Amino acid sequence: MKLVMTLFVRNEEDILETNLRYHLERGVDLVIATNNLSEDGTPEILAEHARAGHLHHLRHTEDDYAQPEAMTRMARTAAEELGADWVIHNDADEFWWPHEGGLKEAFSAVPTRYGAVAAYRTNFVPRPEDGRTFPHRLDVVELPDIERLRDRDARREYGMRHFLVPKLAHRAVPEVEVLDASHGVAGPGLETAPGWRPVEILHYPLRSYRQFEAKVRNGGRALERHPDPDFNAHLRRLYRLYQEGGLADHYAAQVRDDRAVESGIAGGRLLRDRRLAAYLVGEDPRSVPGADLPSRAARETAIAEYEHWVVEKRVDGLTRRLEKRERRLEKREGGR
Repeated sequence: MKLVMTLFVRNEEDILETNLRYHLERGVDLVIATNNLSEDGTPEILAEHARAGHLHHLRHTEDDYAQPEAMTRMARTAAEELGADWVIHNDADEFWWPHEGGLKEAFSAVPTRYGAVAAYRTNFVPRPEDGRTFPHRLDVVELPDIERLRDRDARREYGMRHFLVPKLAHRAVPEVEVLDASHGVAGPGLETAPGWRPVEILHYPLRSYRQFEAKVRNGGRALERHPDPDFNAHLRRLYRLYQEGGLADHYAAQVRDDRAVESGIAGGRLLRDRRLAAYLVGEDPRSVPGADLPSRAARETAIAEYEHWVVEKRVDGLTRRLEKRERRLEKREGGR
């Protein structure tokens, strides 16, 4: 089995090296990375891994937030030119964590009648900056309020703010179309396995205010040139907040100090998860907080509730909606 991972990156030097080394150790054979106008050390990191022979380095030189098109191009390259069997679509702040064994073992276990697997993401909350690297400083995840999800009047707004749409890995096919930041795929034989979750994603989106502001600023400016005004509404809202001068307060309100963490853990709202930090220093991640059965059970309960009312137990529903939106955009472009 050949496992290929794709990345679309811009100014990710604080996390990119860790991401690449982690996934190459966990079973990824080759990375296809598209650099989009990075101004930090990102190009040098990519070039070093390309020289080592385990990264295929591409460039996107337009500032237009063309991530779906870039991901599709990389997915097709993986299938047509690089002999991939499975493709992971990743971001630099996401770490695909197999529940048992390595990533290859996880995807090899997927029944042959299915061509895609949904991986749910867990957000690590921002913590005060103290000089430590992100995996050692960010060791707390937020758990959703199940009762609010069960409340018909509260669950839609609450769920959309507190749940992350899953990402997909899929069997490599030349005709694949990757949709909406890798949350959906279309193509022959790419039906998503229902309820099959051999992998979860550890997500570190808020590592420092400097990193967060740069991401919002650069992404927001690029979105202004995107043809779909509804694409990535969350980032558009953050960009407006940045323009209005409120982004720093928004970030600060999410930072959890030690007292807030202990209170959140006691109240069942927060959960310790030190698996990635343990893995990176050679410790057994099965012996640290986050790997125990209660932690996994809490996540699984939340995911089941989310699937019940939003995803309809299938990611294919999302894919169908995205396909309809793509057709509307094509029709709009054709009418000009």
